[in-house]
Amino acid sequence: MDTSIIENSEKYNGKTGAQIVYQKLVECGVTLACGISGGNILDLIDTFHSDHHQSSPPINFITNSNEANGGFVCEGYAKACGKPAVCVVTSGPGLTNLITPLQDAYCDGVPFIAISGQSRTNAQPEAFQCVDAIALTKPCTKWNHKIGSVREIPMILDYAFHIAQTGRPGPVHIDFPKNFQSEVYSSNDCNVKHNNFEDFANDNITALPLLDHGQLNNIVKLINMSECPIVCVGQGAIECQHELVDFITKTNIPVTTTVHAMGVFDERHPLALKMLGMHGHPTPNIMIQKADLILAIGSRFDDRITGAHDMFAPVAKAAQRFGNGGLVHVDIRPGEKNKIVKVNEFVNSDCKTFLRAINRMGLKFKGREKWLKLKFALEKAYPIIVPSYSNGRLSTQKLIVELDKQIDGIREKCLFSTGVGCHQMITAQLIRWTAPRSILTSGSLGTMGVAVGYAIGAKIAHPDKIVIAIDGDGSFNMTNTELKTIMDLQLPVKIIVVNNSSEMMVVYWQKLLYNRRTISTEFANCDYNKLAEAYGIHNLYCDNERDLAGQLRELIQYKGPVLLNVVVEKTPCLPLVLPGKALDDMILYDNDFPGFEGN
Repeated sequence: MDTSIIENSEKYNGKTGAQIVYQKLVECGVTLACGISGGNILDLIDTFHSDHHQSSPPINFITNSNEANGGFVCEGYAKACGKPAVCVVTSGPGLTNLITPLQDAYCDGVPFIAISGQSRTNAQPEAFQCVDAIALTKPCTKWNHKIGSVREIPMILDYAFHIAQTGRPGPVHIDFPKNFQSEVYSSNDCNVKHNNFEDFANDNITALPLLDHGQLNNIVKLINMSECPIVCVGQGAIECQHELVDFITKTNIPVTTTVHAMGVFDERHPLALKMLGMHGHPTPNIMIQKADLILAIGSRFDDRITGAHDMFAPVAKAAQRFGNGGLVHVDIRPGEKNKIVKVNEFVNSDCKTFLRAINRMGLKFKGREKWLKLKFALEKAYPIIVPSYSNGRLSTQKLIVELDKQIDGIREKCLFSTGVGCHQMITAQLIRWTAPRSILTSGSLGTMGVAVGYAIGAKIAHPDKIVIAIDGDGSFNMTNTELKTIMDLQLPVKIIVVNNSSEMMVVYWQKLLYNRRTISTEFANCDYNKLAEAYGIHNLYCDNERDLAGQLRELIQYKGPVLLNVVVEKTPCLPLVLPGKALDDMILYDNDFPGFEGN
């Protein structure tokens, strides 16, 4: 792309800036736009109206209950299918309401295009609903830009989509002053230098370096030498399911995953360790601490999967010093090199390219009998606890185990979203994940209230899938107005509200760290069944083990939108690695909670 010359294309002659943006969205493959109208974005919003299209509009525009929920829908769509949607909002509060989903997308690496209206460029200072949108979104986007002329719009849109989807994906924001939305494009003076593109020339997005054959040989030697290796797979490998299986088949190395990578490696495989981390399974938490070689493929060494950094991977770090093991890190971002953990080999590559290359090299299959014997012994000794009660009351764990049982036979058809809290981590622990992009969750920012929006976006992306939102009551209370969007669309999304009148994850921290002083974490809930009924959504209720299977069966089989209100006991999510503790220093039992007593 020649960044010093505005694109010369007569196809935009006579069109307004708003019409050009719409045309570019279509050309870039957009099929979903979300948002809410407002004075400074009306010209663009109008282009989505069916009156402007001879047949059905090529872009489905959804009006959400608020701008944040519109952003969460866009995220859910992109998380489910990998393609960006667009969120269109007005200036001022419309834009500020979008900050949380932008930051959520930035942290989780989700492609997402936000377009905000803005006051006219000749408006008086501090005009109505005028904010410095570019300053607000700069920290939470990969790139942002305020439109400076109608002539630059085609190039800006192309570049925005390029940035959002290149390298590690992420959100992009375009601020669109109202006068340029209505101004008409003319190609007569297009071939001129433009003053506002210095940031293009300085952009860091470049082609990835070629793989270093010598470095790959070193990595193969480490793999072939190691006796106790482990692969830690992250979201960067989400498109590498087959290459990963090929690699594991050749090397016989057990695999653990981060929360975003669950399903990239089928958890029914005998070498699957499942999720590691703060609320991970005990087996991978223990084994990664004992591993002599750690291969981090598309994952970051963030605190939720390492525990205390200085106590992480002691055996691998010792092997690194002696030259018979260590750590290998594959990441598409060069800035991740030795950022948190010092590694033997950092490979700046996309995971698919790396795996395809190393799979062609001299990898040796090893039996690893002692290592795998340890795996099976740990799994037997430290299963995830699923409490049951003599009075028939329910735990969140019992709910998720029964749901996992119910989806056997249709598992590949199911997509799940979650909010944030105990229900999120228990779902991650106890559903058997078999395919990538089957769990949509806020794993890095930890944004409560995303489950319903994510589920709406996922259902639009995959109308043939069974989409189930699992949300805790504290999380659901934040954004349940999006039930209106489900009502408007009659979208057959299934919602399970895990109802224990508390933010139980934080309640448990208050118990452990604040001498049981609970504040701002326990509350009374509305009647969720009446709430669903008010929105015309079919609803179910369960508060005991006897009725659970039948209610879940009806939830899954029901053809339209449906909400299941499940009342559960207040139970913690264990294991738990407290801040400052080593990854294998886990709370496994708690005698204060029935069913969690230690042996």
